[in-house]
Amino acid sequence: MKDQTATTVARKLTAVFCRFGIPETLHSDQGATFESETLRLLLNNFGIKKTRTTPYHPQSDGLVERANRTLLQLFRTYMVKDADWEDHLPLMLYPYRTAKHASTGASPFTLMFGREAKTIPALPTVPDQWNYSSEHWHNSRARKMQQLYTFAKEHLTLEAQRQKEQYDRAARAPPTLLGGTPVWIWYPRRGKFKPQWQGGWTISKYLSPTTVQVRRDDGQNKVIHVNRVRERQTRHIQLEPIDISHTEEDITQINHSENKNQGETPSLKRNPLRTRRPPKKYEDFICARIRVFYAKRGRV
Repeated sequence: MKDQTATTVARKLTAVFCRFGIPETLHSDQGATFESETLRLLLNNFGIKKTRTTPYHPQSDGLVERANRTLLQLFRTYMVKDADWEDHLPLMLYPYRTAKHASTGASPFTLMFGREAKTIPALPTVPDQWNYSSEHWHNSRARKMQQLYTFAKEHLTLEAQRQKEQYDRAARAPPTLLGGTPVWIWYPRRGKFKPQWQGGWTISKYLSPTTVQVRRDDGQNKVIHVNRVRERQTRHIQLEPIDISHTEEDITQINHSENKNQGETPSLKRNPLRTRRPPKKYEDFICARIRVFYAKRGRV
């Protein structure tokens, strides 16, 4: 795509939907393109449910982030070897699309078309399905597609559970905060010298065990992941009054000191007098030579 405007993305998604079918759900991040009014109208017309991740939390879309990481590594390898890597982009993506993925247990090509894709150097062969009747071939393909979808769904569930268990090994469950509790919000990209935790937010309500709605002092609402929330501790400092009691002797001494100080003039603290001599580098050369001459003769 030449750009990432809402109109360009809407046209591209329309072409994809018309070629490969209409999905039930479209899951994306909170980018301005996917949150635009153009995309909302497009998805409503196709009857597609829109879901999104919480901001600054890529774990909400872990499988896609992992796939992007694999593709970026593939692109870097080809960019080093060939400067015209853009011309070979379809050939670069073909092995990725036809390889079996650990998440689904099958290749994306097989899940989409219900058959295995032949490798590029393979010779053309006549498929066995051509020996069947059209009705038998159609029923066989439908059963195979159903088996593939069931197989991929089970593997995706197992892969998501595996990633969850791996994440939970080092993660700690955040405490559940009550409504109205003041909290800090974590912002990872605010500049080098700006604080990454921002105050002025309070808990409104929990939308799920992992997402919470917070409210700012000016009335703004935001839905974020619970990992970005920390309770703001309020310090209560209470000063206890000091009981000072004076005896008659102490009062007499205080009054005597006040009367004595009233008749005296306060003296200012001054530095002791010292001889101030300018640095030698500011002395006149001729005057310095004259002083040296008379000093040798015993005269000042």
